[in-house]
Amino acid sequence: MAFEPINSKHYRVAELAETWNLSGDTVRRIFLMEPGVLIIRTSNLRKRRYRTLLIPEPVAERVYRRLCNQ
Repeated sequence: MAFEPINSKHYRVAELAETWNLSGDTVRRIFLMEPGVLIIRTSNLRKRRYRTLLIPEPVAERVYRRLCNQ
């Protein structure tokens, strides 16, 4: 697996959802298992667990091309 450049722009789910005119849940499902996406997990013993997805620009472009070619 190739690593994406650290200095590339990283998108949050809400940014791509707005740009691609999709729901945040749809974007999250698309990118959750995509190689190269950074997943930051936070957990609190009294609250539910959260996952923050940071999507590098090259990964977003790759997925967009793949979705457009279907």
